[in-house]
Amino acid sequence: MCTSRMSYSERRNEANFRTLIKAFKQENQACTMNGDRIVRVHHNNQSSVASELHILGIAETHLVKNNTISVDGYTWFGHNRIGIHIRAKAGSGGVGFLVRNDLMELSNVIIVEHSIDGICWLKFEDKLNLDNVFYACVVYLPPENSTRAVNVHAFVESLMSQMYTIPKGNQFYLCGDFNSRCGDLNDFVEGIDTFARETSS
Repeated sequence: MCTSRMSYSERRNEANFRTLIKAFKQENQACTMNGDRIVRVHHNNQSSVASELHILGIAETHLVKNNTISVDGYTWFGHNRIGIHIRAKAGSGGVGFLVRNDLMELSNVIIVEHSIDGICWLKFEDKLNLDNVFYACVVYLPPENSTRAVNVHAFVESLMSQMYTIPKGNQFYLCGDFNSRCGDLNDFVEGIDTFARETSS
């Protein structure tokens, strides 16, 4: 489709799809856009299943209402904003996960919390051992000066209280975009690129 004839919302969705395709390519998964879907390109020397993305957390989906992201081989679990600003040309914010279908054959996957804009929790429950549970959360905290800005303290307090509801001993994974609410501090971990791995003697 010619980008000059596309609406702002269509151009935004295409840019989002291109970002997802880049993420898949980093994991050696060749993908392409086919209309409003992302499809995998299969080659004879396809990478092993172990190296492919199983769970992909996505912040700032720009989806509204019941819209979804459609990627071959994955199921979408999302929390979109219900409404958009009266002057907005497209949706904003929104969070969700793409979960690989073969993982869903092994696990019950349930959205357990999505009552707050910008926070979505999934629960992965092993179908063969219901005591084997894993949680994942994706977060999007709008920038401070955004029309969608929220009280950062209330947002983080809600997130923390949700984390405390996870039964003791269960692991969880937290990802997303907190828009660097760090004041004058660095928004990265110094020395992370030169991290020396410990070796056993």
